[in-house]
Amino acid sequence: LELRTRQGTTAGKAEVTHAETLAPVEIARAIERAGFRAYLTPPPGWKPPGATQRDEDWTGADVQLIAMGGEAVEIEKHLVSGKVTVFDFYADWCEPCHALAQKLIALARAQPGVAIRKIDIHDWDSPAAKRWLVGVPALPYLRIHGRNGRLAAALAADDTSRAEAVIRDELAR
Repeated sequence: LELRTRQGTTAGKAEVTHAETLAPVEIARAIERAGFRAYLTPPPGWKPPGATQRDEDWTGADVQLIAMGGEAVEIEKHLVSGKVTVFDFYADWCEPCHALAQKLIALARAQPGVAIRKIDIHDWDSPAAKRWLVGVPALPYLRIHGRNGRLAAALAADDTSRAEAVIRDELAR
C-alpha cells in the first residue's frame, strides 16, 4: 500500500500480502506498523474469509460498523432517519459485548425499523471512549435514539430487557 497525505504526496509505504483475503483490521495493523494511523471501515455485512462462529453475521439486518480502533466518531451523523438507531459501543475483548451483539442483530432482523450502528472503542483511552463513555463503568453500552433522532436512553447493555423495552416503545411512536 502506498500511503499518501491529504495533499497527495507519498508519505510512506506498508507491505501487505494477499490483501484481497485480509480483514480490514489486518490491513489497518499493517498501516499502523508503518507508523501511520489507519481509518478503515468495512462495508455493511462484510465478514472476513473463514469467519468463525464468534464473528457476527449481519445478513438481513441494518447493521454498520461506523468506527473501529477507538477512532473519534460523531454519532449524530449516523442517525438513520425514520428508524430507531441503536449505537452499540463495544470492544473485541469484551465477552458480554459479543453476546449482546447477537441479540441486537436478531432484533434488527425482526424489526426493519431498527438500525444498529457499532462503535469499537478499542480501549478506554481511545478518542471514542473519551468522547462517549465518560462515567460509564463497563461495556457493553448502548445509546438508543428514536425515529426522530432524540436520545431515548443511554444504558448499560447488560440490561437487555430494558433496552428491548425502550426500542419497542420508540418503534410504537
